[in-house]
Amino acid sequence: GYTLQDINNDKVPELIFAILDNEKQGKGYYGKDIYAVYTFVDGKIKFVDEGWARSNLQLLPNNMLLMRGNSSNTDYVLVLEDLLPNGNKRCVDMYFTRSKNGNAAVNGLDVYRNDVGRDDVAASQKTNMTADDFFDMGAEMAGDSVKLELLPLKECKQRGFKGLAMQYLECMGVHELQDAKFDLSKYEQVSVPNPFKGADVIFRSTRNLEEFRLLELASGKSVYSKDLLMADEKLVLHLESLETIPKNGISFKDDAGRERRFAILQSGKDGSIYLQEIE
Repeated sequence: GYTLQDINNDKVPELIFAILDNEKQGKGYYGKDIYAVYTFVDGKIKFVDEGWARSNLQLLPNNMLLMRGNSSNTDYVLVLEDLLPNGNKRCVDMYFTRSKNGNAAVNGLDVYRNDVGRDDVAASQKTNMTADDFFDMGAEMAGDSVKLELLPLKECKQRGFKGLAMQYLECMGVHELQDAKFDLSKYEQVSVPNPFKGADVIFRSTRNLEEFRLLELASGKSVYSKDLLMADEKLVLHLESLETIPKNGISFKDDAGRERRFAILQSGKDGSIYLQEIE
């Protein structure tokens, strides 16, 4: 599948090809493992990076690219990079392994770190990490990677880029705001009836959303509706508690004319708020 997503904040989206998950979510298709990334610089398409069997490529929530790979059973690498507006990648952090005295066993690996983007021992610092620490860190980062909404390649001629929705939506808890004194008085306040142990959530979109609804998921009833929610409108949603099974969600029509429904959930790991497409 493929998607358009701006990961270097230059207001021009990158073209990303990735592997579709086996199962659909709602009316969308999703996937994490990236095949290739292309950007647009000075009027020309520019190749950025690729993922393959021994070089797994994923996108993190902060728009950094995470690459995990190996060239042998002793040489593993984990790289965090961001994409600059000029289309070049910049290494933010890199870890790699080397064998201890030719020992090919996993527990015989040293772990090195640098920010130059080369698995060069001379340009790196040896860490106190064990091989298990290294692999656990990579697995944890991969677990936090973004599930991209994708359009199947087979539907390219029929749909173009119509039907993508997830990357235009933003949902976050008030507690996630960097400035605790952030003024919410200009936001429209929307509340579900009698929220028990309520949770306050900010919702916004970078696209106009037709037939926007705030839903009570158990009954499917709409507790708030708007024929057109404009891209510059921001809502504070006063919802039921998010600590257990999600009770509230949103729906709207995407640019392909399909109703899309998303549950509003809270991560059990860090308390962050996120959306998950549902039927």
